[in-house]
Amino acid sequence: MPNIDLSTYEQNGKVTSISDWMQANGLDRKSHWSEILEVLHSELMNNRKQSGGEFTFTYVYIPDNRSLEGHDLIVHPNEKINKEELIQSATNSLGKPVPLKDVSVTINGEPLEDGYLTKQTGDFTIMYSYHDPYSLQERNTQSLLHVLPLKKQIRQKEQKNKKKACQKKNNKWLMQFLQQGK
Repeated sequence: MPNIDLSTYEQNGKVTSISDWMQANGLDRKSHWSEILEVLHSELMNNRKQSGGEFTFTYVYIPDNRSLEGHDLIVHPNEKINKEELIQSATNSLGKPVPLKDVSVTINGEPLEDGYLTKQTGDFTIMYSYHDPYSLQERNTQSLLHVLPLKKQIRQKEQKNKKKACQKKNNKWLMQFLQQGK
């Protein structure tokens, strides 16, 4: 469904801004299209029956530049991370960045509290969502959280240390080789 913005409507020669109409009817940009159109349709049909006039809608097409991406993550139990670190990027339908505070992040349906992930090991689904006030649509995506047992953490550290030691040896050898060539 293309994103459209209903900017004005005209009834009996009177042009009304949709944002003015929304304010007068207690709706804001976070309201969903179905709610907005249902209220607008009801009001206009009542007005049309009373006045017998016609009305014209003006629509403005909005290209959909929305995006939402999260990171797949490998952690260990009780490892701390902030919600903002999980969100790779978020843009609204106008292509502008979405404030990260407006993006909802849940792990297996539970809201993510900043600085805490999970105590259990295994694979978990991270869900990201936000409501775009310009297209009046939800944007959702997901990523994977893999929580490794603590034993694997020790092995990973050992592998990192071995890799660093190997790199140091290679660097020493390279330096000696370069010095001999001088």
